[in-house]
Amino acid sequence: MKSGDSLIQKLQEKADRASRIRKYCETILDTRPYDWLDLELIKTEVRN
Repeated sequence: MKSGDSLIQKLQEKADRASRIRKYCETILDTRPYDWLDLELIKTEVRN
């Protein structure tokens, strides 16, 4: 079941990344909700 394991691992990595990005976005929105310049930071973070 090697191929299944690697698929599961890839999905977990994607989920971890999505959760980090979500937390990052929520932190920005909580600290400076009206600073739209942060949208550029979010876009950069999503690309990385």
